[in-house]
Amino acid sequence: MKQLAICFFVQIMAIMLCGQTVRFPLNCAYTSAGVYSIHFTDVFASAANPGALARTNNLAAGIYAERKFMLKELAYYQAIVAVPSKKGGFSLSLHYSGNALFQEMQVGVGYGRKLSEKFDLGARINYCLINAGSYSVAATLNAEIGAIWHINEELHLGLHVYNPIGGKFGKEINEKIPAIYRTGLGYEVSEKVFISAEVVKVENQPANINVALQYKFIDQFFLKTGLATHNGQFFIGAGFRRNKLQVDIVGSWHQQLGYTTSIVFIFGSTGEE
Repeated sequence: MKQLAICFFVQIMAIMLCGQTVRFPLNCAYTSAGVYSIHFTDVFASAANPGALARTNNLAAGIYAERKFMLKELAYYQAIVAVPSKKGGFSLSLHYSGNALFQEMQVGVGYGRKLSEKFDLGARINYCLINAGSYSVAATLNAEIGAIWHINEELHLGLHVYNPIGGKFGKEINEKIPAIYRTGLGYEVSEKVFISAEVVKVENQPANINVALQYKFIDQFFLKTGLATHNGQFFIGAGFRRNKLQVDIVGSWHQQLGYTTSIVFIFGSTGEE
């Protein structure tokens, strides 16, 4: 009962503050770091920046599940499929968060292609829905665009804009979808070490800096760790890959709210085999 009350309070406060709909994962810095690379990327890079779809060479899919602060009522799920084509790549993505009292969902269709050997561009259209049970149900559309500049083999720069034109859910629900601006830089130090940093600015909120470090012990096993400055949340994860299946276990800690755990499944590889 206590957990349900906390969940209800969080959701009500999000509506009152016109917070971001489809609450993206707390450990998003873990999955988004691969955007700013070529050799350390995976299918979730295109979820963070549709420009990453430009280098989709193989069919790949991913599933992400997160339990915020160890509360099942605050569970979050994400799934994505990336499909190659002769002129870039397509994706279908799904975000879901909620419980019996309140649910949010986003379904997106994206496309990305190379404009040159060093510059990739992509875009995605999203259908967003919120369901407050017997109170209201509303839906809307938004768009996002992303670009990645591969300065050289080691250094990569990215820019992503989510919902730049604003908008909200109908006339009866005072829930506005904020604009989100993200830019980051990644450096592939070697075949085993990758570091990245990004600045994320959500409309009407202070800027946040995410930093991440990934180390490959061997081709099949790696560790990734980092920090999100807006709440001082530290995360660490380990991944193991065998053949075309990769499994990551991720954990993060917030000094007031406690632990958040995540698991990631990736099937196939978007890059070169």
